[in-house]
Amino acid sequence: MIAGILFAKKVLSYWLYNLHTRGCENVKTEKKEYLVHKQIYEQTVKRNKKIGMANLLIFGIGLVLKYLGMPEIGGHFIWLGVVILVYTFGSNMLAKREIQKYQVK
Repeated sequence: MIAGILFAKKVLSYWLYNLHTRGCENVKTEKKEYLVHKQIYEQTVKRNKKIGMANLLIFGIGLVLKYLGMPEIGGHFIWLGVVILVYTFGSNMLAKREIQKYQVK
């Protein structure tokens, strides 16, 4: 099981490293690293947008439950939404900082 996960991780990292640079053997290594991290950043932002849409639903459920007279359960949903919001915001910020490290100068 662990060997399979490690193999899949190695294959994925090789695939990501060579995705944008196939056929461009003369591209500098820094540019390749930047392109790989840019793709990872874009995937992170895309995933976080989907999580954000689900988070709106969670907030909505929490507000409706509070309005309908179940404030304990509604409060839990609202706090869950806040935690998810903080996670997605932090994830976007970390990804942005990571891509800025590899920007081609």
